[in-house]
Amino acid sequence: NTVEVSRELTGLAEETNQILISPEVFFDVRFYFDIEEIGLKEITKTQETMMVYQVLRLKESVSEESILYLASENADSEVTSEEFLKFPDV
Repeated sequence: NTVEVSRELTGLAEETNQILISPEVFFDVRFYFDIEEIGLKEITKTQETMMVYQVLRLKESVSEESILYLASENADSEVTSEEFLKFPDV
């Protein structure tokens, strides 16, 4: 369940501005953001283990317009355009 995974990843974040994403979202955004692999985490609601990634920053070669387009194309994704734009350097 995408909503349950998203809620749990939000709960795993150590800081309020930390964005953690699932493998599905990672594959959608990896060309737009610098991303760090956090490691395997157990998602209790779904009783599964998945790789978790942390979004660090927007890649230098990517424009804000590209991110807004990506968010609009993936409106049903775990990550919203508002979350994408929370980065200090955007």
